Parts: sequence; C-alpha cells; structure tokens
Amino acid sequence: MTPADRSGTVLGDYRVDELLGRGGMGEVYRAFDLRRRRVVALKVLPPELASDAAFRDRFVRESRIVASLGDPHIVPIHDWGETDGTLFIDMRLVDGESLGDRLRRGVVAPADAIDVVSQVAGALDHAHEAGLVHRDVKPDNILLDRNGFAYLVDFGIARSDSDTRLTQTGAMIGSIAYMAPERFDRGATGPSVDQYSLACVLVECLTGRPPYGSGEIAVTMRGHLFDAPPMTGTGVDPAVARGLAKEPGHRFPTCRAFAAAARTGLGRPAVSSPGPVPVTAPIASPPRVSPPPRRGRTGVVALCVAGAVLAASIGVGGYLLSRGSDGSRGSTTAQSGTSEIDGPTTACTYPAASTRAIHTVPTPDARQPTSGTPTLHLTTSEGDIDVRLDRSSAPCNVAAVIAVSRAGGVYDMQGCGRSSDYILVCAAGGAGPTTPDIQADVEGPGWTSPNELPTDLPVAAGKVDGLGRQQVTYPRGAVLITNPGAQAARDVAAGSSSFFFVIKPIITAPLYSMIGEVVSGMSVVDDAVRSGFQPAFPGAYFGMPNTMPNLLGSSVS
Repeated sequence: MTPADRSGTVLGDYRVDELLGRGGMGEVYRAFDLRRRRVVALKVLPPELASDAAFRDRFVRESRIVASLGDPHIVPIHDWGETDGTLFIDMRLVDGESLGDRLRRGVVAPADAIDVVSQVAGALDHAHEAGLVHRDVKPDNILLDRNGFAYLVDFGIARSDSDTRLTQTGAMIGSIAYMAPERFDRGATGPSVDQYSLACVLVECLTGRPPYGSGEIAVTMRGHLFDAPPMTGTGVDPAVARGLAKEPGHRFPTCRAFAAAARTGLGRPAVSSPGPVPVTAPIASPPRVSPPPRRGRTGVVALCVAGAVLAASIGVGGYLLSRGSDGSRGSTTAQSGTSEIDGPTTACTYPAASTRAIHTVPTPDARQPTSGTPTLHLTTSEGDIDVRLDRSSAPCNVAAVIAVSRAGGVYDMQGCGRSSDYILVCAAGGAGPTTPDIQADVEGPGWTSPNELPTDLPVAAGKVDGLGRQQVTYPRGAVLITNPGAQAARDVAAGSSSFFFVIKPIITAPLYSMIGEVVSGMSVVDDAVRSGFQPAFPGAYFGMPNTMPNLLGSSVS
C-alpha cells in the first residue's frame, strides 16, 4: 500500500477495497459499508481540508444540497462527513465507465453524444434550480452505465476557497480544458459556466479533443479567452458556438436549451467549412481538429476596404462618387417571397458581379414590394442579433439580403470585425475590389444590388462634403449595405453579401443604402467591437480588427 492508496484499510464504517480513481481533490474507492452492508463508491478528500473551516462549512452545505436533489442523472449521495480526521462522501457505485474512458477509445457518434449531453444538461439545470453550480463538468465526471445511462458526479463540493490549483499543472489541466473564460478573469461561477463546460464536452465527443486543446495551460487559456469556437463538421456547430460564447449572457438560458438546440441541429446539414473532422467512425487515437476558419485574403481586404471607404466618406468626401447600378439581369428564381405581391412595388435590377462567386444565389424577383418590415435573425458565435429590415427605404437591397439569407452558405462562418471607430463590418468575402494580387473567387451571391440612398435621414446642419453634398447622420444601430460604386471606378465585387452595423452615429454624405436597424442584440455588436483594431497606418481610424466574431447562420421571418 502506498501512502496515497488506502486499499485494504478500514475508514470508519467502510472497508476500503479498491482504488478506482485519483484526482486533485482526493481519491475514489470501491468500498463496502460495514454498517449498511452494501457496496459503495467512497470519495476520500485530502486530510488537510478537514482543518479548513470555510471548506468544511461549504462541504457540509453542498453535500446536503446534492443529497437532496433526487435527479436520476445525479449519482445519489448516501452519506457524508468526517471520520478519523478525514472528510468523505459515500455515493452509489455505478457499474460502467466514465465518458473520459469512452473517449480514450475514440470519438462518439453524434446521436450518442447528444443523448449523453441531454441527460447531463437536465441534471445541471436541476442543480442550478437548487442554487448549486457544478464548476467541474468534464468527461471524467460523467459516468455511463452499461445501458448508456449517464450520471453526473463530483459536484463543486470539493472546491476550497483557498484552492490554488491554477498553479498546479497536474491537478488543474483536466479542468482548464473545460473552463469558461469568465472564470479566468473574474472568477465567476454562475450556472452558465456549466453550460460552457458541457459545450466543451460535446466538442470533445465529436472531435476527440476539447475545443482549445488540453496541453500547455497558457495556450488553452488563451483559446478560451480569445479564439473563435472550433467547428465539429456537424449541424450542431451553431449550438456549440453559442454554448461557447465568451460572454455568459450570450449563451443559452439553460443547459437544456443548449442540448435541445444541439439535437435540433443534428438533423441539419453541417455548416460549410474546409476539411471537417470525421465524427461518425471511432478512431484509434484522437484526431487533430481543424483550426477555426480564418478569413481568406479577400475577406481581410474586404474589412479594410470597408473601413477605408467609410473613413474617406467621413474625413475627405471628395474621393467618393455615388452612382446607381447600371445594366440588368433577368430574374431567375424568386428568393424573397415576392411571387405573389400585394400592394405597390418597384423595379429592381441585379447585374452580374465582376467576380466569380463561390456560392451562387438566384437573383431576387425583378419587382419588389415597397412596404413591410421582415426580421433578419443573425446567429453569431457571440450571440443572436435581430435586424428589422425596412422595405420602404431600400426595397431592392432588402430583397437581396433576404435572398442571400434564405439561400444559405454565403453567410456561414463569415467574420465580423471592427474595422473603424464607427462600424462593425460583416463581410462575406467580396466587399473589396478585385486586383491582380487578390483572387477573384469570393463568397458572394454572384450579382450586385443597386444603390438606394436614403432621403429621410437627419440633416447635419452646416455640413457638406468635398463635392458640396449635404451630409446626413446615420444613427447608431443602423444596418447599411455595401453596394457597387462606393469607390470611384471600382466595382465592390460581390455586392449584397457585405453589410455593416453603425456603432456610433456617422455624419457623411448619403452614400450607403440603409436596409434596417438592430432591434435586439446590440449588446452583441458592442461586445464585438471592444477588442479594437490595428490602425492601417499611424493615426488611422480604420484597419484590421483584433478579433472577428463569426456569422453562423441566418433566417428571415
């Protein structure tokens, strides 16, 4: 018997038979309760914790709460207390293995992974309703019996206020891989930290590794704090991205809601991404997960160009020309739901773009209604945004956005980034001009939409640009679209696939079509811009954003 192994000894009423597992907060043994005559799982905590008064109080309080929960997916606690100067917890012994053991044999089939996550989600919500946060959801704390029934074990009872495991590599590395970012910078432990950890578990089930790795601590922490959520190559990616949102308020309201969204997503096609990781067949060793999608060179230029265009319109003005679209293209398939239109309409033209589109989208109808306010629902990696579109101000561009949204593929995994003091640009690859060193293939619809410059914005009294045009104010929360002609003698390549949110009011000539305004989720936009940007040159107020939240999908209602 080693000093850390109590096998073959007696502890109070328990005959300690076999060491089942060891962690930073003690050991778990197969034991026999001599008084009640039953086999149990006995967790024995480190002896020094018995002398920590604050820990002892919380240990008793939280043990009592866990014992009272009664959820079928929480391992029942039979007893707890102190004997021979050692704190212990007596629990039901589950005949099976941990999810961690299962994952060491390879990835889990998506349907099975969702089933496990759903069971654990219910257990977590039950605990949250009782005021208890687990704080250490990970595969090793999820037990599976021989029938696939999942049990959640090892609640936050084993956490001392003086716990310094962040500096203890061996003890903490398993938990850091599943730890919500707010726990690093604020130490927060609200219910949403468990949802974040559960999303990490789902990623590991589907890919074979936690979302941000489990190796070097600094690298893993940086991933939690700054990196975009990884993709699993399945339809659950939008749910995972929201569950892994950096801000707690952007996650799902409950763990059950997260699990339900993941289950719903399982029946949908995977969000397009390069080289998705196979997740259906077991593998001998954990795969290397494809890194989160990065913006291609065209997309990077798109964001810089959008910022530069806006900078010029605000600061110089004379360098910009505004023109309507020319040419026309025959309508093919109605994508904007206007095949049966009641009320007044207007003629719209959608000329072909000068670039090759990766995702071609049928053009909208040639006639579009001039009234109505549909809602564009945007799902991002940091939360949801709802935009109320206004057909009366830009009917052709609203139809373009609806067509692109309903077609799918164009907005998937496209980056949004603050490229100036005034805007958050969501670029689908084609907002920038085509030049010899920029490849012409872009993630746009293959056609452009016309300028529909606003005529009813507040006038900025006494302000005109270099061409003598009266300047107006675009309000905070306005959503503008990038059209051809934003730059003199340049075609904004893909058209209709790039738009931007106004962070703070813009005073400029009316150069941008305004398609609507944010009605919900402006906090998501605000959070996205806080990381700042790298100025294009010293003193510039546009440039490359430091972080790029991803658009995961969209819908219109």
